[in-house]
Amino acid sequence: MFCLAAETTIQDRLPRIGTRTLSSTKVAETHPLFQGMLPIAIGPLSNRLKAFDLAVVIGAPVFRYYPYIAGSALPPGCDLLHVTTDPSDAASALVGDSLLGDAKLTLDALLELVDDGSSRAAPKPLHLTRSLPSPPNSPLTASEVYAALSELRPETAIVVQESPSNVMDLAMWWPTVKPASYLC
Repeated sequence: MFCLAAETTIQDRLPRIGTRTLSSTKVAETHPLFQGMLPIAIGPLSNRLKAFDLAVVIGAPVFRYYPYIAGSALPPGCDLLHVTTDPSDAASALVGDSLLGDAKLTLDALLELVDDGSSRAAPKPLHLTRSLPSPPNSPLTASEVYAALSELRPETAIVVQESPSNVMDLAMWWPTVKPASYLC
């Protein structure tokens, strides 16, 4: 599992989970190996990571927890490796081991350790069901507004998202389609 916030060819070889709580999201949410968003509360985040024995966070903080929902920081049996250039992010990580270093250089070194002929099957692409109420609500919900805007926007449109309470609605209707194309 990778919470990946650095561009590299490793993105084409390992499944990953993203987050939109970063200042700049680098994971293409339309990539076939993208496995969804991480919850931002402790309990749900730990629950989401239960299937993994290792979480690697590169170029991003570990983790931002909001709102508070009780739970362990990581599920039993899951270790965390954190690579960052920011000593503050390393010091504030609640769990795991942090390495201060360049994300791209670290990923390039890790990529050499990943076998091309892995016997592990890639996960199936994530399928998201998008649905809207019929008839539309009055006034429109955030999800309905994002859905309408996603139909009208040019491919290179920039969105400024300042409403964390409905960031998942935005992610549903306005996915990040290429690295560095989402800013919050």
